[in-house]
Amino acid sequence: MLTVGMSPIVCNLSWKFTLGVVTLRGVDCKRLEPALEKVYAGIRAANGDVLERVLARIAAFEEYFTSNGWHFPLRRQLEGILKRPPSGGALVRALLLAETSTGVLMGAHSLSALKGDLLCDLAAEGETFVGIRNTVRCRTNEIVLRDAEGIIASVFQGPDQRTLLKKESKNVVFFLFGAPSVTGSEVEAAAKALAEIFRDTLCAVDIRLLRTREAGSGPQSGSDDALPRQVS
Repeated sequence: MLTVGMSPIVCNLSWKFTLGVVTLRGVDCKRLEPALEKVYAGIRAANGDVLERVLARIAAFEEYFTSNGWHFPLRRQLEGILKRPPSGGALVRALLLAETSTGVLMGAHSLSALKGDLLCDLAAEGETFVGIRNTVRCRTNEIVLRDAEGIIASVFQGPDQRTLLKKESKNVVFFLFGAPSVTGSEVEAAAKALAEIFRDTLCAVDIRLLRTREAGSGPQSGSDDALPRQVS
Protein backbone atom coordinates (compact mmCIF):
# COMPACT_ATOMS: atom_id res chain seq x y z
CA MET A 1 0.00 0.00 0.00
CA LEU A 2 1.20 3.50 -0.81
CA THR A 3 2.17 5.37 2.35
CA VAL A 4 1.44 9.10 2.40
CA GLY A 5 1.99 11.42 5.35
CA MET A 6 1.92 15.09 6.29
CA SER A 7 4.91 16.90 7.76
CA PRO A 8 4.47 18.73 11.10
CA ILE A 9 4.75 22.10 9.35
CA VAL A 10 1.84 21.22 7.05
CA CYS A 11 -0.18 20.00 10.02
CA ASN A 12 0.27 23.44 11.56
CA LEU A 13 -1.02 25.46 8.62
CA SER A 14 -3.26 28.35 9.63
CA TRP A 15 -6.17 26.77 7.73
CA LYS A 16 -7.64 23.29 7.55
CA PHE A 17 -6.03 21.44 4.65
CA THR A 18 -7.26 18.19 3.09
CA LEU A 19 -5.24 15.99 0.76
CA GLY A 20 -7.08 13.25 -1.12
CA VAL A 21 -5.17 10.22 -2.41
CA VAL A 22 -6.84 7.89 -4.91
CA THR A 23 -4.73 4.87 -5.86
CA LEU A 24 -5.73 2.79 -8.90
CA ARG A 25 -4.10 -0.55 -9.68
CA GLY A 26 -4.67 -2.47 -12.91
CA VAL A 27 -6.45 0.19 -14.97
CA ASP A 28 -7.72 -1.00 -18.37
CA CYS A 29 -7.76 2.23 -20.37
CA LYS A 30 -9.87 0.71 -23.16
CA ARG A 31 -12.68 0.21 -20.66
CA LEU A 32 -12.25 3.83 -19.53
CA GLU A 33 -13.46 5.41 -22.78
CA PRO A 34 -17.26 5.00 -22.23
CA ALA A 35 -16.96 6.55 -18.77
CA LEU A 36 -15.04 9.52 -20.15
CA GLU A 37 -17.74 10.08 -22.77
CA LYS A 38 -20.37 9.97 -20.02
CA VAL A 39 -18.52 12.49 -17.82
CA TYR A 40 -17.97 14.80 -20.77
CA ALA A 41 -21.67 14.64 -21.69
CA GLY A 42 -22.53 15.41 -18.07
CA ILE A 43 -20.33 18.51 -18.08
CA ARG A 44 -21.91 19.74 -21.30
CA ALA A 45 -25.42 19.14 -19.91
CA ALA A 46 -24.82 20.43 -16.37
CA ASN A 47 -27.71 22.52 -15.05
CA GLY A 48 -27.31 25.90 -13.40
CA ASP A 49 -27.05 24.62 -9.82
CA VAL A 50 -24.38 22.02 -10.60
CA LEU A 51 -22.34 24.43 -12.69
CA GLU A 52 -22.67 27.11 -10.03
CA ARG A 53 -21.19 24.79 -7.38
CA VAL A 54 -18.29 23.84 -9.66
CA LEU A 55 -17.59 27.49 -10.48
CA ALA A 56 -17.72 28.38 -6.76
CA ARG A 57 -14.96 25.85 -6.06
CA ILE A 58 -12.94 27.12 -8.99
CA ALA A 59 -13.34 30.66 -7.61
CA ALA A 60 -12.08 29.45 -4.21
CA PHE A 61 -8.94 28.04 -5.83
CA GLU A 62 -8.51 31.21 -7.90
CA GLU A 63 -8.57 33.27 -4.71
CA TYR A 64 -6.03 30.96 -3.07
CA PHE A 65 -3.70 30.97 -6.08
CA THR A 66 -3.98 34.72 -6.68
CA SER A 67 -3.24 35.52 -3.04
CA ASN A 68 0.03 33.59 -3.46
CA GLY A 69 0.95 35.18 -6.78
CA TRP A 70 -0.16 32.39 -9.11
CA HIS A 71 -2.81 31.86 -11.80
CA PHE A 72 -5.32 29.00 -11.48
CA PRO A 73 -6.09 27.61 -14.97
CA LEU A 74 -9.17 25.44 -14.40
CA ARG A 75 -11.79 28.02 -15.42
CA ARG A 76 -10.11 28.44 -18.82
CA GLN A 77 -9.84 24.66 -19.18
CA LEU A 78 -13.54 24.24 -18.39
CA GLU A 79 -14.45 26.87 -20.96
CA GLY A 80 -12.30 25.00 -23.48
CA ILE A 81 -13.89 21.59 -23.04
CA LEU A 82 -17.38 23.09 -23.13
CA LYS A 83 -16.51 23.94 -26.75
CA ARG A 84 -14.79 20.67 -27.73
CA PRO A 85 -13.82 17.33 -26.15
CA PRO A 86 -10.40 17.15 -24.50
CA SER A 87 -7.57 15.42 -26.35
CA GLY A 88 -4.71 13.22 -25.17
CA GLY A 89 -4.43 9.83 -23.56
CA ALA A 90 -7.29 8.32 -21.58
CA LEU A 91 -5.66 8.92 -18.18
CA VAL A 92 -4.85 12.55 -18.97
CA ARG A 93 -8.41 13.13 -20.15
CA ALA A 94 -9.74 11.43 -17.02
CA LEU A 95 -7.72 13.87 -14.91
CA LEU A 96 -8.99 16.93 -16.78
CA LEU A 97 -12.61 15.76 -16.81
CA ALA A 98 -12.50 14.90 -13.10
CA GLU A 99 -11.14 18.36 -12.30
CA THR A 100 -13.58 20.27 -14.50
CA SER A 101 -16.60 18.25 -13.37
CA THR A 102 -15.86 18.85 -9.67
CA GLY A 103 -13.92 22.14 -9.59
CA VAL A 104 -11.25 20.53 -7.37
CA LEU A 105 -7.51 20.70 -8.12
CA MET A 106 -5.97 17.29 -8.88
CA GLY A 107 -2.73 15.77 -10.10
CA ALA A 108 -1.86 12.29 -11.40
CA HIS A 109 1.34 10.27 -11.32
CA SER A 110 2.61 6.87 -12.39
CA LEU A 111 2.59 4.71 -9.27
CA SER A 112 5.52 2.57 -10.45
CA ALA A 113 7.72 5.67 -10.80
CA LEU A 114 7.34 6.72 -7.16
CA LYS A 115 10.20 5.90 -4.80
CA GLY A 116 9.47 5.06 -1.17
CA ASP A 117 6.96 6.83 1.05
CA LEU A 118 5.33 10.15 0.13
CA LEU A 119 5.25 13.27 2.26
CA CYS A 120 3.09 16.36 1.89
CA ASP A 121 5.40 19.17 2.97
CA LEU A 122 6.24 22.85 2.56
CA ALA A 123 9.13 23.76 0.27
CA ALA A 124 12.17 25.70 1.38
CA GLU A 125 13.22 28.77 -0.62
CA GLY A 126 15.10 27.78 -3.76
CA GLU A 127 14.22 24.07 -3.80
CA THR A 128 13.92 22.79 -7.35
CA PHE A 129 12.61 19.81 -9.29
CA VAL A 130 12.44 18.87 -12.97
CA GLY A 131 9.00 19.82 -14.22
CA ILE A 132 7.24 18.83 -17.43
CA ARG A 133 8.85 21.62 -19.47
CA ASN A 134 11.72 22.97 -17.38
CA THR A 135 13.29 23.14 -13.94
CA VAL A 136 10.79 24.39 -11.36
CA ARG A 137 12.02 26.63 -8.55
CA CYS A 138 9.81 26.58 -5.46
CA ARG A 139 9.00 29.47 -3.17
CA THR A 140 9.17 29.35 0.60
CA ASN A 141 6.24 27.46 2.15
CA GLU A 142 4.82 26.28 -1.17
CA ILE A 143 2.85 23.03 -0.61
CA VAL A 144 4.67 20.14 -2.30
CA LEU A 145 4.65 16.35 -2.42
CA ARG A 146 7.93 14.47 -1.97
CA ASP A 147 9.05 10.89 -2.39
CA ALA A 148 12.44 9.43 -1.44
CA GLU A 149 14.13 11.05 -4.45
CA GLY A 150 12.69 14.55 -4.21
CA ILE A 151 9.70 16.75 -5.01
CA ILE A 152 7.18 15.16 -7.37
CA ALA A 153 4.60 17.97 -7.45
CA SER A 154 3.84 21.51 -6.35
CA VAL A 155 0.28 22.66 -5.70
CA PHE A 156 0.95 25.90 -7.57
CA GLN A 157 3.40 24.71 -10.25
CA GLY A 158 2.30 21.20 -11.16
CA PRO A 159 3.93 17.76 -11.48
CA ASP A 160 7.47 16.61 -12.12
CA GLN A 161 8.82 14.81 -15.18
CA ARG A 162 10.04 11.65 -13.42
CA THR A 163 6.66 10.40 -12.21
CA LEU A 164 4.62 11.70 -15.15
CA LEU A 165 1.76 9.55 -16.41
CA LYS A 166 2.58 7.42 -19.42
CA LYS A 167 0.16 6.15 -22.03
CA GLU A 168 0.81 2.58 -20.91
CA SER A 169 0.45 3.30 -17.16
CA LYS A 170 -1.84 0.82 -15.43
CA ASN A 171 -1.06 1.71 -11.82
CA VAL A 172 -1.81 5.35 -11.08
CA VAL A 173 -2.19 7.67 -8.10
CA PHE A 174 -4.31 10.82 -8.16
CA PHE A 175 -3.89 13.58 -5.59
CA LEU A 176 -6.67 16.02 -4.75
CA PHE A 177 -5.81 19.27 -3.00
CA GLY A 178 -7.92 21.41 -0.71
CA ALA A 179 -7.78 25.19 -0.35
CA PRO A 180 -8.69 27.60 2.46
CA SER A 181 -12.30 27.89 1.22
CA VAL A 182 -12.65 24.31 -0.05
CA THR A 183 -13.87 21.89 2.61
CA GLY A 184 -12.71 18.38 3.34
CA SER A 185 -16.15 17.06 2.41
CA GLU A 186 -15.82 18.68 -1.03
CA VAL A 187 -12.44 17.00 -1.54
CA GLU A 188 -13.92 13.68 -0.39
CA ALA A 189 -16.85 14.00 -2.80
CA ALA A 190 -14.44 14.77 -5.65
CA ALA A 191 -12.33 11.72 -4.76
CA LYS A 192 -15.40 9.49 -4.91
CA ALA A 193 -16.46 11.05 -8.22
CA LEU A 194 -12.98 10.36 -9.60
CA ALA A 195 -13.14 6.73 -8.45
CA GLU A 196 -16.54 6.38 -10.10
CA ILE A 197 -15.02 7.25 -13.49
CA PHE A 198 -12.88 4.12 -13.18
CA ARG A 199 -15.70 1.82 -12.04
CA ASP A 200 -15.73 -0.29 -15.22
CA THR A 201 -11.96 -0.51 -15.73
CA LEU A 202 -11.56 -3.60 -13.52
CA CYS A 203 -9.07 -1.87 -11.23
CA ALA A 204 -8.61 -1.91 -7.48
CA VAL A 205 -9.26 1.50 -5.93
CA ASP A 206 -8.08 2.87 -2.59
CA ILE A 207 -9.27 6.29 -1.39
CA ARG A 208 -7.52 8.07 1.46
CA LEU A 209 -8.07 11.50 2.95
CA LEU A 210 -5.42 13.24 5.04
CA ARG A 211 -6.67 16.22 7.02
CA THR A 212 -5.12 18.77 9.33
CA ARG A 213 -7.08 20.12 12.29
CA GLU A 214 -8.59 23.56 12.56
CA ALA A 215 -6.11 26.28 13.47
CA GLY A 216 -6.04 26.95 17.18
CA SER A 217 -7.33 23.50 18.14
CA GLY A 218 -4.14 22.50 19.94
CA PRO A 219 -1.23 20.27 18.86
CA GLN A 220 -1.60 19.39 15.18
CA SER A 221 -1.35 16.03 13.47
CA GLY A 222 -2.69 14.90 10.13
CA SER A 223 -5.47 12.34 10.33
CA ASP A 224 -5.77 9.60 7.70
CA ASP A 225 -9.26 8.43 6.75
CA ALA A 226 -9.08 5.32 4.55
CA LEU A 227 -11.96 4.39 2.30
CA PRO A 228 -10.71 1.27 0.47
CA ARG A 229 -12.95 -0.18 -2.20
CA GLN A 230 -12.82 -2.59 -5.13
CA VAL A 231 -14.24 -1.29 -8.36
CA SER A 232 -15.41 -3.93 -10.78
